[in-house]
Amino acid sequence: MIIFDEDRPSDSPVVERIWRAHSEGARPFLSIAESRSEMVVTRHHGKLTLTVRGPETKATPLGDCPADSEWLGIRLKPGAFLLPLPARNLVDATVTLPHATGQSLLARWLGLAVS
Repeated sequence: MIIFDEDRPSDSPVVERIWRAHSEGARPFLSIAESRSEMVVTRHHGKLTLTVRGPETKATPLGDCPADSEWLGIRLKPGAFLLPLPARNLVDATVTLPHATGQSLLARWLGLAVS
């Protein structure tokens, strides 16, 4: 089960909300339809991954939510997108970004733009 620890609005011009969550036990996870893109950092067994999701036109089963995991989510505002991954390339899709060092990851993937 996923337990949301924090969910708050952002004052950023490109970020709508920031949220944190953790899991207690493995359970099936259903992603709801969402018109915005989202970045999710996952920590599972000490390993970090960064996934970019959405927008989604329908609810999508994502398999089991792993036990003992933590997430940090950044939901973008309508019209905001990641330069290397325009929203049109992410409709009903997710991309887990390749491993990179901290500096190259920030420089390469986290450049936000507003259309």
